Amino acid sequence: AEYMGLSALEQLQATDANGDPIQLPPFLATQRLGIQQLEEQLRMTTEMADTQLAAVVDSLEREKLKAKEQLDQLVAVRAQLDETTAMLGRVETQLAQKHEECRTLTRDLQAAQTALQNVTERFDQLRGEFQKTASELEVKQTQLESAKARHAWAEKELANMDLNQSRLQDEAAQTRTSLSEQAARLQQFAEQAVQWKEERQELKQMIRQKEQEKHDLKLDVETENAMLKAKQRSMEEERTSLFETLEKSNTDVVAMNQRIDELQYELEMFKADPKLTKCQVCNIDFTLTRRKHHCRLCNRPVCDPCAPSRLQPQYPQFAGKHTRVCRACSPRVD
Repeated sequence: AEYMGLSALEQLQATDANGDPIQLPPFLATQRLGIQQLEEQLRMTTEMADTQLAAVVDSLEREKLKAKEQLDQLVAVRAQLDETTAMLGRVETQLAQKHEECRTLTRDLQAAQTALQNVTERFDQLRGEFQKTASELEVKQTQLESAKARHAWAEKELANMDLNQSRLQDEAAQTRTSLSEQAARLQQFAEQAVQWKEERQELKQMIRQKEQEKHDLKLDVETENAMLKAKQRSMEEERTSLFETLEKSNTDVVAMNQRIDELQYELEMFKADPKLTKCQVCNIDFTLTRRKHHCRLCNRPVCDPCAPSRLQPQYPQFAGKHTRVCRACSPRVD
């Protein structure tokens, strides 16, 4: 009588006074054996799910550490890139100094050309004076010839011009002195002309040397500019590649963090409170045929009719999968 008054589940688990299981009818024994098999399968499935979840969490932790190491490497590369940029700034400063030296040489060359022009003008002025002196010398020579003619005429008229002889001799002496002075001045002008010609040749040689130095310096500056531009392009390409790698790594880190959040969310749902034995929507008891489910939004235990499977595309944590949502949370989904 006591055995018949028990529920079906209590009848399957009933024992006698000695603690031995009560001999059940065949159909109840079959049900009891099925229940034990279901419990064993449920236990094995739970252990397998816990093992797989632990392996996935461990794998994600390793991937997170690896991503952190890659991020540290990228930070080091970023520091090296900043150092290379500073070195490029120093090289640009040296290049500016080279340009300033080139401008200084150009100013020196212009000053030398101005000096050469001044010397040329002075030479032209002296040449004019030399021509003027030559003209005066020709006049003096003409006067000398005239004086000689007068002297010859005076010698013929010596007897008649005793009083004029002394005067003519004095004039001839003065003329000779003047001619000697003019000849000395002419010789001095000739020597100065030769000296100015030599100075002009030296200035021309100096100008050619300065032009050659300017040309060589210009070639060096152009070569250095080409090398610096090529190096700058290479650094810009490397910098672009490093930034792309950094952006890709940041994207991967964000994706892994989202995946970790999803797994933690699933782990929390697996660890739901097992003490709740009633549906939190319709308040009906859970049985062997009426299984317990969980709403993926509020995480409350509900029965199958109160939590139908729905597609949740607007919730990224569900990744567009069919997910159970209770009727209380359905307005939020709709």
